[in-house]
Amino acid sequence: MIHNTLKNLILMIAIAAVCSALVQAQTVASLAATGQGIKWYAASAGGTALASTTTVLTGTTYYASQTIDGVESTSRFAVTATVRSCQTDFSYTGAVQTFTAPSSGNYKLEVWGAQGGLAGSYAGGLGGYATGTKTLTAGQVLNIYVGQAGTAPGGGVAWNGGGLGNCCGAGGGGGTDIRIGGTDLSNRVIVAGGGGGGSLDVPIGPGGEGGGDSGGSGTNGTCTGAGGTQSSGNALGVGQSNASGDAAGGGGGYWGGYAGCDSSGGSGGGGSAYIGGVTSGSTTAGLQTGSGRVLITKL
Repeated sequence: MIHNTLKNLILMIAIAAVCSALVQAQTVASLAATGQGIKWYAASAGGTALASTTTVLTGTTYYASQTIDGVESTSRFAVTATVRSCQTDFSYTGAVQTFTAPSSGNYKLEVWGAQGGLAGSYAGGLGGYATGTKTLTAGQVLNIYVGQAGTAPGGGVAWNGGGLGNCCGAGGGGGTDIRIGGTDLSNRVIVAGGGGGGSLDVPIGPGGEGGGDSGGSGTNGTCTGAGGTQSSGNALGVGQSNASGDAAGGGGGYWGGYAGCDSSGGSGGGGSAYIGGVTSGSTTAGLQTGSGRVLITKL
């Protein structure tokens, strides 16, 4: 019996999505179809089957045949491929952003806290980094909070928990986090700490780095702000502000860092990270310059 039609061939996926940290070329091997002995071609008739390593391009039509009992169909099923990225990158906007999972499966979550503010030549502590995996269902919504870089001395608080610096101390950077099931701090599943603000008055120095399990303490002096930890700090999510003295503010995070403690100055401590709501989590202190970032990748 000669099978010369494709009545039983149903194409399930035009092309697998790109789900790596760098967009990689997709190949014919990524095309999926039900049926037997599937072969892919560049034309509706004639020619030779494409090698599995042939790069697939968005907007290009490919043609599938199937082979049953050693006989290849003479008709071919046409499909136009779409290569899509499975990464979504969020930067600071000063407002809550949302991500809706396009399909069920595992997602890699990466968050970077914001850097503390600059005071003269004394930089704010770099924001921390946290990553982990979360299983999501199609349509599930994640609330994204990307922290703002710390402000200049007297410039106000930074969005998402950066503490206020006053006079000669810069503000702390905001923490960055992802919340699932609501927008309360208790809904956070992963957090990266913001860095503490720098201080240009005694005790002078850069701010403490954002966490990491714990945020770094402010530097150069005995009266600088301590970093937040996994169980303590200024407050959950919020770095300490220094509204009356001259010191720098603490960074936001899981627990916020403390402000410098001297009335004449002192740099702020960084906020801590949190990975309790993800699997295979890890943290690194002091990586991010400027405002924070969130990157979500479908695995």
